[in-house]
Amino acid sequence: MIASDALETALQRLTFHYRAIPRGLWLVALLRARQLGASTVVVHLVAAQHAADDGELDLCGVTAPEYDLLGLIQECGRLALDVLIQLDLAASPEAGRTPAASEPEARVMHPAARGWANAIVQQLAPFQHYARPRVRLQLYPGSAQAADWLRDAGWPTPFPNPLPAFPEGTHMPGALAAAVDPVLAVQAVPPQAALLRSDGSPRPAFWRVRSLRSVLTVLPGDFATARIPAELALLIDGASPPVFETVIATLTATNVAFAFLDITTATPAQLAAYKLVAVPTELTHHPLAAQLLAPASNLALLGPSEHTPAAGFFYKPRLPYPLGAEQLYETLEALGGNARYAWADSDGLLLQVRYSAEHIYLFIDNQRSTGYSGTLAYRAADGAVLHVQVMIGAGRSGVLLLRDDELLGAAIDGDGSEGGWLARGLHTSIVFSNGSGGIVHCMTALVASAVQSGRFQLRRHHPWVPMQAFRLLLDGTLLAATATMEGSHLSMPYVAEDQHGQTDCYIVMPESALLPTQLCGFLHMLLYARAAVLEAAAELAAQVGMGGAATAFVQIANLLSAAVPQMTTLAAYADVRQHVDTATRRALADLDSAAPGTNIQTVQARAQIYTLVYAAG
Repeated sequence: MIASDALETALQRLTFHYRAIPRGLWLVALLRARQLGASTVVVHLVAAQHAADDGELDLCGVTAPEYDLLGLIQECGRLALDVLIQLDLAASPEAGRTPAASEPEARVMHPAARGWANAIVQQLAPFQHYARPRVRLQLYPGSAQAADWLRDAGWPTPFPNPLPAFPEGTHMPGALAAAVDPVLAVQAVPPQAALLRSDGSPRPAFWRVRSLRSVLTVLPGDFATARIPAELALLIDGASPPVFETVIATLTATNVAFAFLDITTATPAQLAAYKLVAVPTELTHHPLAAQLLAPASNLALLGPSEHTPAAGFFYKPRLPYPLGAEQLYETLEALGGNARYAWADSDGLLLQVRYSAEHIYLFIDNQRSTGYSGTLAYRAADGAVLHVQVMIGAGRSGVLLLRDDELLGAAIDGDGSEGGWLARGLHTSIVFSNGSGGIVHCMTALVASAVQSGRFQLRRHHPWVPMQAFRLLLDGTLLAATATMEGSHLSMPYVAEDQHGQTDCYIVMPESALLPTQLCGFLHMLLYARAAVLEAAAELAAQVGMGGAATAFVQIANLLSAAVPQMTTLAAYADVRQHVDTATRRALADLDSAAPGTNIQTVQARAQIYTLVYAAG
């Protein structure tokens, strides 16, 4: 199973295809990464792509602006983003290529690779002394020689191991996998859609990721520590053996919960934690089999009759081959275990449950060609069978956040043409009228986001306290919005985009209440990002001799940074933002009057400043 710390790390990362995004939009794109909850950006550095005509490594943008990796690191530092560089020194010049894990262990290095390793260490060395950004290098499997070269050149820190992929037993619909591991680019990166347009504005895929991640990250660390319950384990040796191919597909399709155990790392205690462990017959010949497997009483061998088990395993029970899900189901039930932790009242829905200390995450993937409207059953951590009613369109997926049998949040993917969706617990319900959207309780607040305009309707067991709705635009502007509360029912129109701009999210909470910690941190980040944008604008102005404008931008940024720590309410956020916007408009007006000439550098710098300030809000 994937470790909780690895999952927590995955939720904090976002892959950033910097060469696919115009250099002038990097800071804006990195801000979008922060708005998706990332604290680390992952970049793929294929050294051969950065080789200039003379063979020297170009990390400064001499060959093309989008080659300025050092500039990217500096931009990450402005927004307090760490950088994980996945380095490939092999001969792989294809743009955006990411070597597969199945490639041979020994990879052929480019003839200039050692010189490139020295250059990388030399050029990245200054960043090792900064608190932010923290820059780390990660190497692809089979790059032991490259690791030696980098250490010899003086790279001071270890190379982190790649995060494990989600095991086959932890089925996660494509939309949800994209939310856990998003890729920020303006060009399509199969199989995931590009999140940004070429002008830096978000595509619909951005909002789908935003909605799904809001449910997964609203409670810090909660989803990362949630476990997938299973009382059936499949024993493997590094990779899934052929005898499991059809078994895995069948178990997944019928929502039978299972986990993987690796014979090289499993302990007797881990083995004993499952009611049943299915062992391929050939693994009984493994060097660790006699010590690890022979004493276990919960094993059953699986494989064709011609596969002979090792000595000492002849008396272990054997499962029928080929094996059907119902046979495993009956075997587990006979042993007193549970085969399914979630199931639907019809076929074609893949379900998965995760338990955290207090909550249940129920993942839904409707693989039918038609919509589904019915009742899903799921087990609570204590084994009680609970129910939730769901209406979801064909091919759509999503996640419900539950406490026992009550809804705390939901995010469902899909297109507006497919209509709305519904989830209803015992006393609570969430309805959205139009396509992809999500809403979640963030302590004392509700936070909602959607791809297209529509209406959220919520019902809860107790009457709603008086609350005010606010609309937070993508540029950070906070506007008053409308929400109607009648007893236990709440209805809120959601405007995705209008003459005011694009919506980031809606926030519903008592007007004078203190912001929940998670939401307060998010708004602080937006204000710090605004200060970083103004600092970048000041640098552009200073480069072409517009010192007055540069000074004005720096002063606004400093005032903003000083005001952020005291901002604890939405009213305070709105006041700070309004003051900064007024001062910024004045500085931009002074910029025009101070530099009316047509000098090409001045014109270009002014255009870049306007693009940066307005695109980033």
